Amino acid sequence: MLAASAIHAFFVIVVLLAIWLLPSWLVARYAERKGYSFVGFLIAALLLSWVLAFLAALFLRNRRSDT
Repeated sequence: MLAASAIHAFFVIVVLLAIWLLPSWLVARYAERKGYSFVGFLIAALLLSWVLAFLAALFLRNRRSDT
């Protein structure tokens, strides 16, 4: 019984980490494509909120001259 509970807890933690890390990584990639720091936005998304980091990246101007 205890082993099943530990396995369940492990999978819950893995899923919650994935839900927290994946959007943060995607926001950082989006900001990098606009010409901003990947690491800076990744840290901001992980520490503050990936929603706030996404809104910041969304409203910042594009620094790349590709388009």
